[in-house]
Amino acid sequence: MGPWARRHAAAISALILVGLFLNYVSALEVYPDKSPGEVLWRLLGFFTNLTNGIVAWCFAAMALRGRFLEPFWMGALTLWVCIVGGVYYGVLFQPLEGLSWYADLTIHAIAPLAVTLWWIAYAEKRLSWHDAVVWLLWPLLYLGYALGRGALTGAYPYPFIDPLQIGWGGVAVWFALLACLFLTAGLAMVALSMVAQALGLRRIS
Repeated sequence: MGPWARRHAAAISALILVGLFLNYVSALEVYPDKSPGEVLWRLLGFFTNLTNGIVAWCFAAMALRGRFLEPFWMGALTLWVCIVGGVYYGVLFQPLEGLSWYADLTIHAIAPLAVTLWWIAYAEKRLSWHDAVVWLLWPLLYLGYALGRGALTGAYPYPFIDPLQIGWGGVAVWFALLACLFLTAGLAMVALSMVAQALGLRRIS
């Protein structure tokens, strides 16, 4: 991994960590009756925070080790964090103010854009159609985790996976739609990688 790739990976990791920290601080203000631990537990229920945390950790590891992740994993991280932004702005967006606005912008918009640009510039574009299917495992694992948490606490992080609001049939329909979104976007990424390979486009070293 070249010096610019390492620097930019470190910057992306730091940016996301700042966004997650601001999100935590703003949540403390929104829920003053809850302890810091309770607020943290609540935030750990969201796909956005978990995915951004995974991306920040992986980019920090690349920056420190000076080694690229396998193309499969770079594609996965890019897809997952882009879906975070797409679903938020397509389904969940609401105007915010103060720290919440900065945190929201960072983890839902800037992080997906930065990771995508890094993938385009530096990542090896060696993906297969099979990858797009395997990438569905993370949202599937998250669904099980979120539903398990909800069964224990009675609180679900998103309205479209809340059986108390929309019923189990509604949850199934929403998950099927989101799975199709993940799969379609994943296949598009694989197609782009194949076009890049066919054209002989090289990543920046």
